[in-house]
Amino acid sequence: MPIKKTLHYLTGDYSDFSLESRIFHSLCLVALATLAYCIPLNFALDLPFSAWLSVAALVIQSLLYYLSRFLNKTKQSRILSIVIIHIILTVNYFFNSGTGGPSLLLLLAVFFLVVAIADQKNYKYWVAVNVLIALGLLSCEYFYPSTIQSQYISSSIKYGDLASSYCLCSLTIL
Repeated sequence: MPIKKTLHYLTGDYSDFSLESRIFHSLCLVALATLAYCIPLNFALDLPFSAWLSVAALVIQSLLYYLSRFLNKTKQSRILSIVIIHIILTVNYFFNSGTGGPSLLLLLAVFFLVVAIADQKNYKYWVAVNVLIALGLLSCEYFYPSTIQSQYISSSIKYGDLASSYCLCSLTIL
C-alpha cells in the first residue's frame, strides 16, 4: 500500500473524522514513532528508567490512538493523552535529572501539541496546567533539590540525551 494511502487510512477518512480528530491521529502516530525511537536510545544511553517509562507511554499512547481512531472516542482519548503525558513527564523530571535533563524541553513540546489538539474553548486551561506544572517542577527542584535523581553516568550521555531530545522536540513541533 502506498505511503499516502496508508497515512490516509491511519489518520482517518475526511468523511468519517473531523479535522481535529485527524490532527490528533497524526500526532498520535508521531508520538508512537518518537517513543519507539526513544526506547532503544534510552537503553543505549544507559537510562533504563526513562526507557521503561517510554515503553509504558508507547503502550498507553497506542491504546489511546486505537480508542480514538477505531472506536471513535477522540474526545476522551485526547483528554487522557494530555493528562497522561503530563504525568509521565512529571515523573521523568524527578528521575531524569530535573533541569539537567530533557523533561522541561519535552514539556515545552507538549505545550505546542496541547495547543494543536485541545478543544479551542478548553486549550487555555490545558496551557495553564502545562505552565503551572513546569513552574511547580522548577520550584520543587529549587526548594527541595534532593528530590531530583541524576541518571547520567557521564557527560557524554547527558549531552547525547539532551541533543536527541532537542532534535525530537524540533521535529515534533515542525
